[in-house]
Amino acid sequence: MKKVIDFLINIPLILINPSRILKLFRVRNLDERTNKILANDNVVKIISFVAAVVFVTVIRFPTNDTPAVNNETFTIPLEKILSDEYTDFGSIIPSQVEITLSGNPVDINMFRLTADLFAIINLDALGPGEHSTVVLELPVEIPATISAVLNPPVINNIEIARIEEEIFPVVIFANFPELAEFSRYEFSEPVANPSYVTVRGPRRILNEIEEVLARLTILPEQVEPGVIDVVLEVVPQNNFDRIRGVVIDYDVVTVSVEIYDRTRNASVIFDENILNFPRLQYEVNDISIDIPDIIVWGDFEALLSWEYFDVMTNEIMLPRINFRELSVAGERIFILNLPFGVYTEIDGAETSTLIITVTVDYEEVPQEDDDEDEEDEN
Repeated sequence: MKKVIDFLINIPLILINPSRILKLFRVRNLDERTNKILANDNVVKIISFVAAVVFVTVIRFPTNDTPAVNNETFTIPLEKILSDEYTDFGSIIPSQVEITLSGNPVDINMFRLTADLFAIINLDALGPGEHSTVVLELPVEIPATISAVLNPPVINNIEIARIEEEIFPVVIFANFPELAEFSRYEFSEPVANPSYVTVRGPRRILNEIEEVLARLTILPEQVEPGVIDVVLEVVPQNNFDRIRGVVIDYDVVTVSVEIYDRTRNASVIFDENILNFPRLQYEVNDISIDIPDIIVWGDFEALLSWEYFDVMTNEIMLPRINFRELSVAGERIFILNLPFGVYTEIDGAETSTLIITVTVDYEEVPQEDDDEDEEDEN
């Protein structure tokens, strides 16, 4: 390094005093011809140009005394080595870690192009039990000109245990829409198939599990008569979350729930013996009703005590038709309010009021006797 500094100090002096070239290069006892050559200005300029090139080269390309250092940080995969007979829990092992490479940029780039970089955490080498600190490893040979640092370099608090098996019942945690007090529908008890599943995991955690849960949710728009089958994932009962280190073995768990339509059929009838009907003047051809049957649901106890309901025949009996109440078209409209808590469906709409129309088709009876008396008088 001292030679380079002396060289730089003497370069300006060369242009002023060419004789210093000899001293600079420690040349002695040159003949007269050589001295004349060195005294030539052009020769001095050439030597100065060459010296300048050397100077720039020294500055731009560092020597071994001052090497260039670069730091590059990037992520690499982290592979876990653990036999299938064991499982780990505790701290979560990430799938990637950071690595920082330090050294000459050219060496780093060449290393990254040629090496398959990844880290490993070898749990098989540790064996069952609790491990407060597990050091990550780089299975790739790092060149001497490069240093490598992993982040994190270790994973803390890992427990390794042998996997065992146990069978647990499936308990269904059902969330049904809230139904009215006298709702038309009723839910059955949900049933899981299979009703038992196998849980695999470390014994310490298996001892804390009593059952596994299947969470079933029925939305209001799903409420209609029929069977609903839902394929669900089951989890241990602890906080409804899957426990790390535990695997539940099942293909699918199907939860079935049936929605019953709590209705009963009832016929609507009327008395064909019409009040105040002038039978000598009119003759009834037909009597019809627009709603002969209905479905009802709700408080059946109240329905049974309703004055218009016949328990024995399961019929709703309309009041007797009065001829004087018939319209010009021969219609009589009955409006009946069902007992409180009893409902029916008319034209697709829920209602507690029955509006029923009875139509009496009748015609005037010809008066044959009167015509015969007029002919006899004539």
